[in-house]
Amino acid sequence: MAKMNVSFYINTSPTIKVSKTLGEAVKTISVDIPENVDVVNPVLIIDDSNNEGILSSEVNYMECGAPLSRKYFITAMDYTNAKRVIVAGHVDVLSTYGSLLETTTLNYVRGSGDLTEMDDVSYPISDYLIQQYFPMTTWTDIFSAGGSDR
Repeated sequence: MAKMNVSFYINTSPTIKVSKTLGEAVKTISVDIPENVDVVNPVLIIDDSNNEGILSSEVNYMECGAPLSRKYFITAMDYTNAKRVIVAGHVDVLSTYGSLLETTTLNYVRGSGDLTEMDDVSYPISDYLIQQYFPMTTWTDIFSAGGSDR
C-alpha cells in the first residue's frame, strides 16, 4: 500500500464554482491507499485507533496528494466500530482542472447574430466567453434553388 496526504475542508462554495473558497484545512493526515483505487470515486479507510476523532461530520471536501492529485467532494462518511472512518468521495472536476479552463481557449462555431444568453454571474465559465465575428462578404450562396450553382 502507498501513502498519500489528504487535507479535509469545510466547503461553503457552490459546486459549480471553479475555484472553491476553502479556507484553512480542518485536518491533514497521511492515509494508506490500495494500489487499485478508483480515481473518480475513491474510498479511503482512515485509522482512528487512538480515538482522536480525526474527522468531524462537518467536513465535506478533501484534497488528495500524489498519486491521486485531485480534489473531491465527500459523498459519504461512515464511522465503524473498528475505530476507522470510511470516507467516500467524488472528483470535483471543475476545481481539479480549473487552471486548464482559465488558460485554454474553448472554441465553438455558431451562426450569425447576437448571443441570446442572459448573463449569469453564478456560472463561472461565462467569464471566459469572448465573441469574435468574422464577416463573410465574399460568400457565394451555393444553396440556391436554381441556376448552375446547385
